[in-house]
Amino acid sequence: MDVFGTITRSRLHDAIVEEIVGGIRAGRLAAGDSLPAERLLAEQFGVGRSSVREALRILEHAGVLEVRVGKGTFVTGEARSRAAVMRAEAAMVGDHSTLDVFVARIAVEPFCAEVAASARTTSDEQALRRLLDEQRGISSGDEPADPDRLHRAIAEATHNSVLVALVGQLVAMTHQVTCHELRDRAHAQIVASVLAGDGTRAREAMTAHLRAIEEGCG
Repeated sequence: MDVFGTITRSRLHDAIVEEIVGGIRAGRLAAGDSLPAERLLAEQFGVGRSSVREALRILEHAGVLEVRVGKGTFVTGEARSRAAVMRAEAAMVGDHSTLDVFVARIAVEPFCAEVAASARTTSDEQALRRLLDEQRGISSGDEPADPDRLHRAIAEATHNSVLVALVGQLVAMTHQVTCHELRDRAHAQIVASVLAGDGTRAREAMTAHLRAIEEGCG
């Protein structure tokens, strides 16, 4: 039996987000449950795969879903939390300009990189290295991981719940069109600075990276 019904609204990815969050709230989906494959979700909702992909991206960055490379998409343990739902809802609001979002990201994320350089743990270091490998397609040989996961991981390495929530919300509002070679190089520079404990260089590298994304290739 299909978990979801056909979507008819104009902002299709927003409607899909609401449908999935509603399914979690109603208990049709529980923590640890896997979602159907992207193709099957598109068929259930009656939409294109690009709309499903955008909705899953929003929910991943909100902390509602977790994408495990090579395994699928799963409901997280915090999916029913108020914070996760609020992040998903904020990402659906359509009146934030791209410029506004990037101004906010440039204000917040370089500071996160600086804090992470001194607050990181061994577990954080392992996570950052793993994400870099996945992003390059080294670990699994599959599609490269979503690059935004690394931005969230750097925020998580601050061990400040407010910063983690802010970055998750801001990243969810941003649809990045990136030049992969430059992006990979920038991410490697940021992570290297964090792992070296060089907060100033981490801040500068993150600022340069976000400004490059804002200009359309970073």
